[in-house]
Amino acid sequence: MLYLLLPDLGMKWIDLPARMVLEGARKRKLDLGGLNWELSERRADDAIVGLALRSGLPCSIGVILDAGEVSVLDHPGDIRRAHAASAAAQEKLRVSTGAMMENIMPGWTADTARLDELVAESAESAIARAEQERAELLALPIKEEVLEHWRKIGGKAPIGS
Repeated sequence: MLYLLLPDLGMKWIDLPARMVLEGARKRKLDLGGLNWELSERRADDAIVGLALRSGLPCSIGVILDAGEVSVLDHPGDIRRAHAASAAAQEKLRVSTGAMMENIMPGWTADTARLDELVAESAESAIARAEQERAELLALPIKEEVLEHWRKIGGKAPIGS
């Protein structure tokens, strides 16, 4: 999937094999702006603009991004939300059935607490890896030709870029 970043920070998408299409467009110097893009509910933030300036492909109406790279930006938050939801569900279960479970299976409370600690450690480790991957992507140098194109079509570069 590809995203099209527009100068007003709106985004569009199209379901095509990203790497293949981007590679072919770069090689053949094709303008992908005329494809049948669909409006996205998503709007760009500074991180997405920064990513576009580092790895995007300019087109007549914006900058095209590999949606897989955009998902790298989202991954740490996605893991945090999933872990928080899981922890909340586990706490609700503990409150509603904890005494009964401890009565049926002595040691359940301690075992569950240990398991919760292991899950929390695993989530923190996954978040750290995802944040590292995100940071590496955003540490790539900005491509001057993409920045120049972005400004020319009315886009604003994020602070610090």
